[in-house]
Amino acid sequence: DPCAQLTDIHVVVIGSSTAAGTGPSTPDSAWVNRYRKYLQEINPQNQVTNLAIGGTTTYHIMPSWFVAAGKPTTNPSNNVTQAINLGADAIIVNMPSNDAANGFGIAEQMSNFIAISSSADSAGIPVWVCTTQPKNSISAASVAIQTGVRDSILSYFGNFAVDFWTGIADVNNAIIPQYNSGDGTHLSDAGHRVLVQRIINKAIPNFIADTAATSDHVLTNIYLDNTSICGDSSTILQVIVGNIGPSDPSSTNLI
Repeated sequence: DPCAQLTDIHVVVIGSSTAAGTGPSTPDSAWVNRYRKYLQEINPQNQVTNLAIGGTTTYHIMPSWFVAAGKPTTNPSNNVTQAINLGADAIIVNMPSNDAANGFGIAEQMSNFIAISSSADSAGIPVWVCTTQPKNSISAASVAIQTGVRDSILSYFGNFAVDFWTGIADVNNAIIPQYNSGDGTHLSDAGHRVLVQRIINKAIPNFIADTAATSDHVLTNIYLDNTSICGDSSTILQVIVGNIGPSDPSSTNLI
């Protein structure tokens, strides 16, 4: 999208150790840093701020006003409120498995994800929520929570959900060996390469740059085929038309 190339955007990531960069052999291989590089190749002014901290649960990234008795308290320096205060144009939430490890169930996690998304939405900021990720050597109860939250995120958030499970988990819901960093929890360089591609596929710069509510066609090029010195009727006028509005897979007649 040519509009995306001319629009400076600020993406803020909130999450836990995977987003913080644990697993890959070098910081450059972590998905957040890869994504920053990708965005700055589109526009050098694009920013990615990483607020992720290892050990974080959904309670830690809840809005600053949130209080729940007996639950972890929100972290005002690394939560959704801080992301909003930093002037984010988009927020990505990456919470792979810490909630399940703490025994927080499906409904509990989803309530938190929805509150986080709603808080950003009230500020006009879109949120992309990543699914849970597979983890080795965990109980059947934890696997049920992990897969249940995965399915709930995909169902509830739809196009704003990012699938960090499919193709990374094996048939037993464990990490595929080539994507295992070695600890059974975090992903390798190859695993983070998959994650960043899933984020890239969401075309966040295009979403932010799109201002039209409907398709917005533009003429991007004109050229002639089969030309002759006389310019006779065999000459063919070719045009290339693009759409800088929201993506629309339907057929369109141009007159």
